[in-house]
Amino acid sequence: MKTHPGKTGLISVPRPRILIAGMGNILLRDDGVGVHAVKRFPPAGGQEYRTLEVGCAVFDALHLFDWAEKILLIDAMQAGSPPGTVYRVDSLKDMDLGTNPVSLHEFSVIQALEMIQKDPRPDVAIIGIEPESIDFGLELSETVAASLPLVWETSRQIVEDWIRDYQSRDPINFLEAVKYTGRNSAKIDHPSYLEQP
Repeated sequence: MKTHPGKTGLISVPRPRILIAGMGNILLRDDGVGVHAVKRFPPAGGQEYRTLEVGCAVFDALHLFDWAEKILLIDAMQAGSPPGTVYRVDSLKDMDLGTNPVSLHEFSVIQALEMIQKDPRPDVAIIGIEPESIDFGLELSETVAASLPLVWETSRQIVEDWIRDYQSRDPINFLEAVKYTGRNSAKIDHPSYLEQP
């Protein structure tokens, strides 16, 4: 399990503690897409976050889940769309997790988060990628590998949303926050179909 601190900008402004966690089994091809995505993640470009190759060792990452205020999971997600489709779930709070699993490894994450004593617990979002092959092998399928740039861009959008929302709640940085002119992402409580190759 490897952690990678994102680069930080020169101007110090309040930001949430953000963890981007790659999930999955890298021995089962597309099941490990989250780990592959985090391992090749682009530089932070002035944003502040940590990336973590969790794989299947969720409870080994408990101390970083406890550290984070916002957690973005990148994981394989079987939702019935064509392989390589990228899904975005902005919050797990309103999902019916008992009957409607969101990603292939979400239950172990939820169990880990239940062990965290702090209140409130971290907010959790998911980027899911529809797998093509979950057979033995170390490489992603070509279809899923081609979806990684969209995964990275969607991750960047979620991180920007979190930082902007965090700063807008801080009176000291309110004026700076309202200067932001980028587009707002729609807040959803179910998978959003972003691309079908």
